Amino acid sequence: MKEETLDNINNKDSMNYAGFGERLVAYLIDAAIFTFLAWLIWGKEVVNMDNGFHVQFNNEKLLVPFAYFLLSWIILSSSIGKLILGLKIVDADGKKIDFIAAIVRSLIYFILFIGCWFILGDDQKRALHDRVAKTFVVKGR
Repeated sequence: MKEETLDNINNKDSMNYAGFGERLVAYLIDAAIFTFLAWLIWGKEVVNMDNGFHVQFNNEKLLVPFAYFLLSWIILSSSIGKLILGLKIVDADGKKIDFIAAIVRSLIYFILFIGCWFILGDDQKRALHDRVAKTFVVKGR
């Protein structure tokens, strides 16, 4: 089996990059999962349905989505939402991302969430956290 190299990744024809819509759907699946996990721990402090549906992540509760993404990216090189959609996070060599890339990606992801909009104007559909961590989200890996 041929391994992907940086040269192949930079060739637009060799990689099938995941677009904004697919990544948004994956995030929504992930959000449902980590919100459920936080609800199991804190109950109505996170999800309150007394006066409509209200979700609130603050203080230590923000550790749930942070840990969810960080651990899934380290262990699976994906998240559950991405796995469901057949997406993977890879490095410049097309391989599973390492611990440092997962940490960098997580920090940028949570600090500068607006960086997700970069996907719309990038040929390789990379968000700011992908660029900084030197990662790519690809289909069918």
